[in-house]
Amino acid sequence: MLFTSNFYLLYLPVVLFLYYRLQPRGRRLMLLGASWLFYMLYNPWFMWLILATTSVDWIAGRGVSSTEDPAKRRWWVVASVVSNMGMLVYFKYSTFALDNLNLLGHFVSPQLAALAWHGALPLGISFHTFQGISYVVDVYRKDTKPVASFFEFALFVSFFPQLVAGPIVRAPEFIPQVKFTSNADASTFWKGIARVIFGMFKKVYVADAIAPWVSDAYADPSRFSGAGLLLATVAFTVQIYCDFSGYSDIAIGSAALFGIKLPENFRNPYLSTSIREFWQRWHMTLSRWLRDYLYIPLGGNRKGELRTYVNLMITMVLGGLWHGSGWNWMMWGAIQGAVMSLERLTGLDRTPQSKVAQFFRWLSTMLVVLVSWVFFRSRSFGHAMLVLERIVHWSPGTIHTESRSAVFAIGGLALILVAELLDLKQRFTNWFDTRQTALRWVVYACVAAFAVTFSRAPNQEFIYFAF
Repeated sequence: MLFTSNFYLLYLPVVLFLYYRLQPRGRRLMLLGASWLFYMLYNPWFMWLILATTSVDWIAGRGVSSTEDPAKRRWWVVASVVSNMGMLVYFKYSTFALDNLNLLGHFVSPQLAALAWHGALPLGISFHTFQGISYVVDVYRKDTKPVASFFEFALFVSFFPQLVAGPIVRAPEFIPQVKFTSNADASTFWKGIARVIFGMFKKVYVADAIAPWVSDAYADPSRFSGAGLLLATVAFTVQIYCDFSGYSDIAIGSAALFGIKLPENFRNPYLSTSIREFWQRWHMTLSRWLRDYLYIPLGGNRKGELRTYVNLMITMVLGGLWHGSGWNWMMWGAIQGAVMSLERLTGLDRTPQSKVAQFFRWLSTMLVVLVSWVFFRSRSFGHAMLVLERIVHWSPGTIHTESRSAVFAIGGLALILVAELLDLKQRFTNWFDTRQTALRWVVYACVAAFAVTFSRAPNQEFIYFAF
């Protein structure tokens, strides 16, 4: 089920109504059922995957806490990691791995190739597997206690607002909230509605409006001019931000209506003056996961400068590969890791004091972001190199809407930067909180506008649904 659908506009109020009609235990079970139904309405065949990973991680968490034997505790962690990563590797990377083995020397038999997964990726698999792993590791580190109730843990894994594309939540942040000792207060409730409206606006009226043009340019870059491809890349910079941060806003806002606080996932990333700062502002819950469960266990910055750079590269390359199975994804991560290493080596990871220096550092950071988005958006490494080659050589081509495209791309990015500088999202939610007499009319108008929009235009899936 898509957030940006008329069905969701009905589904969320119905779930809310039932939720507030029940006692705490009934709320947990009803919300878990609503979350599983939400998932099954998109693809019921993969419900077994959610149930399997949830069961393994819940049992592993209890197993880790049941003994002080280091070997047995590690065994339970390994069981969780292997089961989660095994599912992820099979569904997401088996075809990629076999294809590359074939290219190297035709080592793969037809029988083995037939075992690889060739269908659609299970929805949200990259997110709920990471949550399951983090829970078991946190129990192992004694950062959290094991969850006694299977149903509470299952709700943590499959809570429908953030099930498909995050934010990636940790058990200590979520589990205490599912006791449901109190309702969402009026301020939290209205701010939640404001976040949902703000997120839907970004997704429907910005990201989805740009998507067809970006898709057209990247589908066949050979017929587009270098200028056209550059504009399409700038437009994608706008699209992916409004698409993914819009999803996060809807997820966080929807959760707030139930009195549940999810962690923030974006904090004005396009104002960053370094790639290190960019990753402190972009997809913050993934950055935090990679830091705490990959970078630091590898040694972080505790084992010398050379090892630090190696750890950065491993973390960011694997972070790129987490997004998709392809050499373009690995290159995208490698660019991030290489630039972060260079920033650390030269001291450019620190915020400059001069406004002029801040501007040029921001400009160079945005250039790196734009180049890396080419690899993110392209369907393959070769496809990305073709796009970059045509941009660098300013190749001629046909693009009949360059002037309008320039306005959409550059104007859209400018509007995002202005919105971030003025913190319009916070201003909007605060306005919602202080103008309660007009709120219901704003909500009615927005629901009507979204309903008309959803019925007249094809729904574009959120980009991160693919991950």
